[in-house]
Amino acid sequence: MDETLIPVDYQTAGQIVDDDIHDILVRGLPKGVRLTGIIDACHSESMFDLPFIYTVNGDLQIIETSKNEGIVTLVSAGTRFLLDGNKKRAVSSITQGMKLLMSSGNKGNSSAKEKTIKTRSTEADVIQFSGCRDAQTSADATINGEATGAMSHALITSLSKNKNQDYTHLLQSMRQILDGKYTQIPMLSAGRKLESPR
Repeated sequence: MDETLIPVDYQTAGQIVDDDIHDILVRGLPKGVRLTGIIDACHSESMFDLPFIYTVNGDLQIIETSKNEGIVTLVSAGTRFLLDGNKKRAVSSITQGMKLLMSSGNKGNSSAKEKTIKTRSTEADVIQFSGCRDAQTSADATINGEATGAMSHALITSLSKNKNQDYTHLLQSMRQILDGKYTQIPMLSAGRKLESPR
């Protein structure tokens, strides 16, 4: 249930786990410090392990430490694979979702939310833009003859058109640029509940 970055020397040095990224980059940052991370990588939504995710209309969703979200994601992916005609991947995805469901017990969502907020919140202004949701991949692309990540291209394109956007409008603009060309959905998360994500 962890996301990782895979560095060039991963075979000897190992992968970089999201828990470590949070501990090194986020935990302990004092109030008044601002950290903005841009992670254009596959499965990157929770790379900083931040507890708050903002939708394009500014609504707040709290990420839970329960396995329920993973279960829903795996079952949804299984349905998509089934519709695409990939029965093997559909069965595998739905089976993984059911295994998570059976192992998750009956833990209450409210206590999971409270634990996440308590252990992953920060007094600093930590914002992370990610290339996609945890269950998605981020596309490598060649745009105007140059190799780039699709989300990086969308970010640069959006900021080139308007440098004075709030976070919500930047996220919305990036999603619009990628819509219909790529299946990934860029995400925005924060280390504390913001008065306004704008």
